[in-house]
Amino acid sequence: MKKTLYIILLLWCGPVGAIELLGMDLAKTQRDEFRQTIKNAGVTLISEAGEEEFFDSYDSSGLLTGSSRLYLGFVKKDSRFAFAEYEFIGLLQPQLLKKLAAKYGQYQLEKGDYLTDSSYRWNKGAITITLKQDWSQYRTRLIYAQPQALQSLQQEYLSFQKQQRDNSESQQYNAY
Repeated sequence: MKKTLYIILLLWCGPVGAIELLGMDLAKTQRDEFRQTIKNAGVTLISEAGEEEFFDSYDSSGLLTGSSRLYLGFVKKDSRFAFAEYEFIGLLQPQLLKKLAAKYGQYQLEKGDYLTDSSYRWNKGAITITLKQDWSQYRTRLIYAQPQALQSLQQEYLSFQKQQRDNSESQQYNAY
């Protein structure tokens, strides 16, 4: 009887611990649905991934307080969500860390070379959430990633770069 009740609750409530952004389950949402939801939220598009671009860029200042950009990446082959990255100008975002810890629980602290370049990570099912400081760009980044899909997107990008180099070398060879 308890097992039956538990199964009914799981089916009725949906997946436990699904990570959502703008009300969409990141582990299941496809590119077109995500783009439509972003447009409906009134977020300004800066650039959209195409044949030679590998992520969308949006002005997120009206979406998440303190953020300036939202980057979205999807696997080209099958439109799976790969990553969403909020960019904040400046370093040290203690309020953001507190909010994330309240929402996702205890984080894993990943220490860098210096005390100030630590990153904070939460593993929630298929999604990894990371808050880190990008010292070279003077930015803080909040990244939601689906590691397997991100790896596929990175492979697509590497293949694209190789093809571009091969085409360039071919043109150079034919020039003389």
